[in-house]
Amino acid sequence: MLDIERSMSSGCEVFSIKNNSGVLKLFYFYDSDLRFLCSVPEECDTYDIEIGPNDSYVYDLIDETYDAISNHQPFKYLIYDFDNKDLVVPEKTDNSKRLFKNGMIEWHSDDCAYNVGSVFYIKKDDNKYIITFQKSRAYLNRIEPFNDFTVTIGNSSRYNPYNVTFMNMFNKLREYDFLVNQVNIKNYATEKKVNVRKK
Repeated sequence: MLDIERSMSSGCEVFSIKNNSGVLKLFYFYDSDLRFLCSVPEECDTYDIEIGPNDSYVYDLIDETYDAISNHQPFKYLIYDFDNKDLVVPEKTDNSKRLFKNGMIEWHSDDCAYNVGSVFYIKKDDNKYIITFQKSRAYLNRIEPFNDFTVTIGNSSRYNPYNVTFMNMFNKLREYDFLVNQVNIKNYATEKKVNVRKK
């Protein structure tokens, strides 16, 4: 079952998204960058989080982001008014050539060199999305346990203007009605269990 929590930590706004496959955190440092963090239960180099239709609101946000990037329309679902929402970025200047390939989003962390930082991949698999985190090479040889994957989405990103799509996702999480939606999600899960028992 999906659970979303909002909090403030060390001067930044944090959304924690939890389901049966893991915990995904979105951090925003004011006047700075957006960061995706994946907390995993054990030391590993890669980790997958699955987001399906049952994950309701978050699934819709991932779906919008995937659609915007795959169709070269980074402004398509912007939460605020923008005259050119239907603008298609010309392929000759299109950073999605590196960002979207083989049917998958591949975002290399903006806080270090392209082939050094942590990476996340977003792949559509039938009716679900699989978000795979790959740990930074800087941490692969660490002796002590390190269970977090952090990927920076910078204001001055190598993927500009596609960083806008993820900031838009974060802004829409700010509009999430926690009381109403958490109750609806729990009711949905309860109804599903009841229906299974009836069968």
